[in-house]
Amino acid sequence: MTIEQGLKKVLTSYFAFFAIRSEMYQVISDTFQEHEKCGLQEVDHNFAALANPQVSLGKWSPHGEFFKIS
Repeated sequence: MTIEQGLKKVLTSYFAFFAIRSEMYQVISDTFQEHEKCGLQEVDHNFAALANPQVSLGKWSPHGEFFKIS
């Protein structure tokens, strides 16, 4: 998923997206309206170090592709 695609989902649905901050900020700056920027929240980039994040999905979940590590 590209940064543009991820941010579009953030804007149009209940969705969180993780990417390199500087790249994401540039896309936000170029494409979001000011009122849309106000609705964003940033999660501390060290969230993975603070906890052991895990995701549980059903065997045939359509969301599995989002969590694959290549």
